[in-house]
Amino acid sequence: MRSITFNYLTIIYYMDTNYPFPTNINDDKSELIRSYKKLVSLNKDKNYPGQKSVNTLRLCVYNVNRFSFLHNSNDKIFEFIKKINPDVISLIEYENYPYDKHFYAIKKNFTFMEQSDNYGILTMTPLQPEFLRKETIDTNIINENTGFTHCCIRDINIITIHLDVFIESGKKRLCEIFEIHEYIVKNGLKNVILIGDFNEMNIDNTHPLYEEYREEFEKRTGYKEIPNLIHNFLIKLKYIDTYSLFGDSDYYPKFSCWSGKLVDYCYIWSPTWNNNIKIVDINLPMFQYSDHLPIVIDIKLEEPQDDAIYRNAYLDDI
Repeated sequence: MRSITFNYLTIIYYMDTNYPFPTNINDDKSELIRSYKKLVSLNKDKNYPGQKSVNTLRLCVYNVNRFSFLHNSNDKIFEFIKKINPDVISLIEYENYPYDKHFYAIKKNFTFMEQSDNYGILTMTPLQPEFLRKETIDTNIINENTGFTHCCIRDINIITIHLDVFIESGKKRLCEIFEIHEYIVKNGLKNVILIGDFNEMNIDNTHPLYEEYREEFEKRTGYKEIPNLIHNFLIKLKYIDTYSLFGDSDYYPKFSCWSGKLVDYCYIWSPTWNNNIKIVDINLPMFQYSDHLPIVIDIKLEEPQDDAIYRNAYLDDI
């Protein structure tokens, strides 16, 4: 067990992580995917969360790539979710029935931010949330809706995002994250978790692979520098990258998707965070059934919960 305090935010964690560097970051897409599959397979079952205690809220956010990465992805992802037993699930790039044969049938608390027909962000929970909603921000260059889901449970505000992937300068993503922060401020939200697919790395020239990433990015886009606009914006507003809380580069993920880049993040807004709520753990399990890795975060709540609300009603009833 280790614990640290960062800006009055106490982190208590039990981690046995395995975060290797990507083996290929500068190749065509098919080769990058092949390399990603091999690396995740070699580290199969690493970084899984431990058993969840009753007084812990577990959140899983996962870009599932329309359940299309492998032929049995939908079945395997559903089994994975049952195994890790989260209290809140957000599935990014979720594709509804018939691609999904499991989650769509769960008739419990959920919201679906539809980006295009039957595709978007699905957030669901077996608990009774204070509220569960979706918000649309804009449309992207292929006329998909952009936006987020917002789930509030026990005064924790979980905002799941999927930022723009098309405008390589990052300016569209910056506009989106600005709108999301304005929503947080306007609604006076406390204990905010901002989590999901940011489609942008948080990287500078101190990173051991920075020059390789920069060369790949310049070759592909023509831009000489890797954009870091949204991360800089969030850090200036005192959002905290939760990966960085653990004080050791061994515990910081090196990649989260097929391209060998780390683009899936979790931030906490420190100015309104209740220090009696503890981050216990955060992991990216090496699970190979999508082109992204899932994020699993455990949060120890301020006071004991009623065991009844943690029954896996929507999973066990199927």
